[in-house]
Amino acid sequence: MISTIDTYQQPTLEADVVVVGSGPAGLAVAAGLSDTGRRVLVLDSGTFNPAPDPDLGSGRIEGSNPYYNLAECRSRGLGGSTTLWGGWIEPLDAIDFETRPELTDATGWCLSRADLDPYYTEALAFCAVPEKVDVREWKRQDEARAAGAPLESRAFPALGPLQLGHRHADVFTTGTTDLLLRATVTRIVTSRDGASVDHLVVASPQGEYRVTGDTFVLATGGFETPRLLLASPNRHWPEGLGNGHDVVGRYFMEHPHLDALRLRGDSAALDMSFFDGEPAGTSRDGAPMSVIGALMLSDEACRSAGVGRAQLFLEDVGLHTQHRVAVEHRGRARPLAHSVPATSDELALVAVTEQVPNRDSRVVLGEDRDRYGVPKPVVHWELTDTDRRTVDVATSAARDLLLALGATDVRVRPDAWSLDTVGGPHHLGTTRMAHSPSNGVVNADSRVHGVSNLYIAGGSVFPTGGYAPPTLTAVALSLRLAHHLTP
Repeated sequence: MISTIDTYQQPTLEADVVVVGSGPAGLAVAAGLSDTGRRVLVLDSGTFNPAPDPDLGSGRIEGSNPYYNLAECRSRGLGGSTTLWGGWIEPLDAIDFETRPELTDATGWCLSRADLDPYYTEALAFCAVPEKVDVREWKRQDEARAAGAPLESRAFPALGPLQLGHRHADVFTTGTTDLLLRATVTRIVTSRDGASVDHLVVASPQGEYRVTGDTFVLATGGFETPRLLLASPNRHWPEGLGNGHDVVGRYFMEHPHLDALRLRGDSAALDMSFFDGEPAGTSRDGAPMSVIGALMLSDEACRSAGVGRAQLFLEDVGLHTQHRVAVEHRGRARPLAHSVPATSDELALVAVTEQVPNRDSRVVLGEDRDRYGVPKPVVHWELTDTDRRTVDVATSAARDLLLALGATDVRVRPDAWSLDTVGGPHHLGTTRMAHSPSNGVVNADSRVHGVSNLYIAGGSVFPTGGYAPPTLTAVALSLRLAHHLTP
């Protein structure tokens, strides 16, 4: 059943499993539990058609770098962030799951790629990707290999706009799984010893409710999840629930996108259609889909240079800054600079890279509060010299290759970082996975360290982010969590 919380007269609701958030992660948990016979209640502060909430979703951007308006890049409601998703389907690679001491002191995943592979298969079906997708190699790949370039081509499915909430709304129309909208969780209340969650406090325009359960799952994204934990301190957790080692909210990661290199060349000779996207049949829902190509820095090059992962796209100048979400910094709008007119005949090489885990890149609570009294988040997006070197190494390899392939006027943009660096927007790492509570917030099963019945689903548990869009991996992890919670 799908309903709004104002239809309930009783002040207390209960379920076996309570999931907070109906974005892709929360949906996947709910779908994975839908046939188990357990009573599942999904709470979401939005409506059936997701939209930004300029009060509940707002916050400030501080620190060194501008970032997207927090309300606009976090729609609330059924489907959540998939309202902004372009349907790009890429898994993480095996190297992304490794601990890489040459890159960072931060710990890596508690899982391997092989551990997640069965759930990637389920996630592809969840996201409507057909069993077989025809992809091709870049036509210049053999020449790139012959030239010794440390770049490899890869193509991946792109579904186009796909609202996963509406696709999976039938999860709530049969069985024992319900969705309750306009239900804003404001606080997590633990047992007296702080070792388990007793109930959630849920606010609505009609007043407060109490939601109890055996198991609780937070699936509210990389900003809201740490915000809720930090806003739920008690005697046993004075710095916020699960925050005994000052890790909650830290290690915020994005996928920096920047126009790193300019060139001129024949589009056909460079096989631009490989990067632009080519028709590739239809999805499981019958919608047209495409495949998009990119060049990626090889694993060997990443390891030898001590840099993060990177993938590169050839596209028209300025295309990557044409995002629907406004960028701001310290309370002011920050329009993205365009250093060439839109009529330029140049092409751009856009780098999409891994951000190395960094404790100082973080989400904290600010002084401003929303209409229910919860402190609003303050985001510090901090990039490091290693992040810049990742771009430099990838861009240098691409420059040499493109010159060898006949491109002209190939030039690196030394001012790219200050002009138009943007993110996914992908909100990762703020409740990271680790074996030890001193290094992370959740364990290998996505359970919060020190709290026996509280789990977290979604990109906030990623300890590293690779370069791939996170939706597929977030869904796979959530389906794995559902399997873990199945009796």
